Amino acid sequence: MAGANHSENQEKTRTAVWRSIMLILYAQKSDRASPEGVERVNLMIDIGRLYVKTAGREAGKYCTVVDTLEKNVVLIDGQVRRKKCNLLQLEPLDKTLDLKKGASHADVVKAFEKLGMKITATKPKTKKGPKPAHQRKKKEQPQQQPSLSPKKVQEKEAKKEEKPMKKESKKK
Repeated sequence: MAGANHSENQEKTRTAVWRSIMLILYAQKSDRASPEGVERVNLMIDIGRLYVKTAGREAGKYCTVVDTLEKNVVLIDGQVRRKKCNLLQLEPLDKTLDLKKGASHADVVKAFEKLGMKITATKPKTKKGPKPAHQRKKKEQPQQQPSLSPKKVQEKEAKKEEKPMKKESKKK
């Protein structure tokens, strides 16, 4: 158990050192310093460089940069879904793939196969049909009481007739 923790710590240290080396190698200082006096760092992004995703549900999977969209946002593809990703969520590796800017998914799959890495095919998104229209609920009509036998019907009528007579007799 202690050996496993030690190797995990070594791996984390190696990763941190590698990241700092890569930041130093690819950092470019901007012309102006920020108001706090801290210099801004822009990362140079190599299209085709192999990365490991460090955050999200696809953490630990390999990907490559296909295109740069903004300062810190790139388009990635590989063992992950093709999507936008923040550079802070990517860990650079020393391997690169021979890809052009905006390469298709098929090109990325071929490049990964040359490295001996496997990419599982995912299903493309399918267009769903139109949503069903909202249907109003119909009010349930109260169920009719079961029919009474003729004797009970006569008894009810007799009771109704008796009650008004009693009231009239009291009024007089």
